[in-house]
Amino acid sequence: MDDAVWGSLPDTGLDMGASGFVGSVRITSDTPVVVQSFIDIPGTPGVTAFSGVPVDSADTTLYAPLIRANYYGDTGISIVNPNPNPVTTTIVFRADAGSPNLGTYTETLTIGANSSEAPFQGPGGSSRDAGLPGGSQTPADPTPTNDGFYGVATISATDPVLAVVNDSKYGAGWAVESQSSYNCVTASEAGHDFALPLVRRYHLADTKLTTGVQIQNTTGTTATVSMALTNWDGTDQSASNPADVSVPPYGSGNFWQGNLTGLPTVPPEAGGFGWYGSAIIESDQSIVVVVSDEGFGTTAVDSANYNAIKVE
Repeated sequence: MDDAVWGSLPDTGLDMGASGFVGSVRITSDTPVVVQSFIDIPGTPGVTAFSGVPVDSADTTLYAPLIRANYYGDTGISIVNPNPNPVTTTIVFRADAGSPNLGTYTETLTIGANSSEAPFQGPGGSSRDAGLPGGSQTPADPTPTNDGFYGVATISATDPVLAVVNDSKYGAGWAVESQSSYNCVTASEAGHDFALPLVRRYHLADTKLTTGVQIQNTTGTTATVSMALTNWDGTDQSASNPADVSVPPYGSGNFWQGNLTGLPTVPPEAGGFGWYGSAIIESDQSIVVVVSDEGFGTTAVDSANYNAIKVE
């Protein structure tokens, strides 16, 4: 919004039903830097962030472990082509077993040289036009009715690309009630063992912060995935480890911490309500993992996502 910094950016959002600029930024430096991008929507509780990604980490295969189309929110995938030539990109959406609509859906798009596209899974978006089911949600009222689709996506491109997923919950008039983001995972970042530094079950009385762990199988063989829990103070909590999850080939599965039982209540100095700790995910097949942290209490809070940390 600062013309002194950005200059007069073109109005590129019209094809998405919005004004203003929609695109990507390439940052170069003569010394190594790290970059964090923040997205804030003034006048709403929605604020989110994602990491800038080195161009040399672009890949022809990317994974998006959490995709929604009218299932407690809607996602959009911002895909950047850093190449000097157009690329053809194919997105394959696969429904989770708990999705209101099951099946596999495909969207294909061409991204211009040094350009970007933002296929949107919400109402009126290009993914819906390509056949992704959205249930009874409409552009006139994007408030979730939760009878659409959720699952995972695999992004394949003719040349290496980068991508980030924006996960938003809308209300009447497209008011943003919450939003979060995560970086899509490259094929080389898939693995068998992951650390989850923060998982919670109804932590804090007013917000009841609770995590869900979404797993995407990157192989053609069914994966058996386990979760091992540790309490906030570093003590073992294996008595409450959830049952293993079976994840179908190239599909998804999840652990939702709201289903956990037998967990100790955190002490007053840690909030005095619910539980929080950490976890290790282990799989007999190659997977990628994203964690979603949301509030279920009387006080509304913005949701948050993070990519699990590969430990092998």
